[in-house]
Amino acid sequence: MTMHVTAVENYKGGTAKTTTASNLAYELSCAGYRTLLVDMDPQQNAAYLLRAKPRKVNLENAITMKANVKKAIQRCVFSKNLFLLTGADGMDSLELNYIDLRFILDECREDYDYCIIDCNPGMTMLTVNALVAADDVIIPLVPDAFGAAGLEKIKDYIDQAREYNEGIRVIGCVATMFNGRASQLRTIRKIMEKNVIPVFDTCISDSEAVNTALERRKPISLHRSRSSAAKDYKDFTKEYVGRVNDGKPE
Repeated sequence: MTMHVTAVENYKGGTAKTTTASNLAYELSCAGYRTLLVDMDPQQNAAYLLRAKPRKVNLENAITMKANVKKAIQRCVFSKNLFLLTGADGMDSLELNYIDLRFILDECREDYDYCIIDCNPGMTMLTVNALVAADDVIIPLVPDAFGAAGLEKIKDYIDQAREYNEGIRVIGCVATMFNGRASQLRTIRKIMEKNVIPVFDTCISDSEAVNTALERRKPISLHRSRSSAAKDYKDFTKEYVGRVNDGKPE
């Protein structure tokens, strides 16, 4: 299996983007897939959550061709199948070409089954690089009026990336911070009816376990394996793998 690359992106903050990228990557690794998590956010929240060690050689060095990307990758302390490529504070000021990330990830395509990219909020050259490198995109979305209204802008950004990556697709929106209220269900239905963007069947519960796992710097299923959010991320991961496989030619 050649590495499948998925960018987790929403130009808005506060949508559980990093939580989703990190826990999806962890659950993929637990299912036996060799998984690479790329932290494209200069704030390095995914790296912090998964207790990545600071390294002199990191994504910034690799993307500027100052070091081989494989020297920048480290194994996650939580899983033998999860590997981390972490960024640096000054990455948002780099002068990048559109294909820089795709170029360095090409060197890893035979080493991993999946690559999950945690994008930074907003639409910067770092985000564009992630979209150009990706096979598809997951959009974490809080199911309220503000979240639904922002979908058109995200779709515009992805359409721009198609100039350099014609085959990129949105594999789906995933509802986060879901509490089962009727208003949230109505919002999800509207998204499905008004947008060509598909929606994952699995919703991520608005669970206290999410916050405490962040505080403890652990994947949710390691922190509270019986919590609703832990089950949701396991179910979401299975659904994601199914959609990836459905979209591949026979």
